[in-house]
Amino acid sequence: MVLSRRAHARIFAVACVLLTLLHFDVWNNHRALPLTFGWMPVDLAYHVGWIVVATALVFYMTARVWPTPPAPEPSAETSTRANGE
Repeated sequence: MVLSRRAHARIFAVACVLLTLLHFDVWNNHRALPLTFGWMPVDLAYHVGWIVVATALVFYMTARVWPTPPAPEPSAETSTRANGE
């Protein structure tokens, strides 16, 4: 299924809102134990995962949502130089 640019923009907007809401993690606030991987606090591990998801969202935005710039039209001056005149 091929999605239009508008559909990708809507998916991106919803993902941004969800990511913003998940950034304010009140459920992990001031929790030191248990440690993740034996050394990383849960709050820090959560934010590392959040950053990975946010990075993936930026890559998705630049690949699917970002508008393609129009091709530059050759001006009369550059076309005359190209013809050797």
